[in-house]
Amino acid sequence: MSTDITTTGYEPELHDVAAEVASVLEEITDPTEMYARATAAQVHHQAVVSALALVRSRCMAEFNTPDADGNKYSFDRIGDFTGVSASGVQKLVVRGRPLLERPFPVPLTVDDVLRFLQHAPGGPDAGTEGDLS
Repeated sequence: MSTDITTTGYEPELHDVAAEVASVLEEITDPTEMYARATAAQVHHQAVVSALALVRSRCMAEFNTPDADGNKYSFDRIGDFTGVSASGVQKLVVRGRPLLERPFPVPLTVDDVLRFLQHAPGGPDAGTEGDLS
């Protein structure tokens, strides 16, 4: 289903996808209303995908950042445990490095995620579109 090579090995359960689509469109018989509801759901889910891609990029950058002892994972090593190619890891690390400056407490709350996204390069306030995965 996914064409994003950085998510290779992860596939959604088709039944779960079908159930979610059905729940968004349940009881709608008018094609105009179905189109509007499907479009709104698609826009919402694309925004969720973009937000999760930012989080993933930040995590990749964190893997490649030296710890207190100066140790860090190489792109190859990160690729070994994430299933992403070394060049894909490098792209995500570069994209995620500026995100390390944003507070990122764990576990995250909705307010934490909002603060992170509002100030993230490529986040909603940046006015950028496109694939951030």
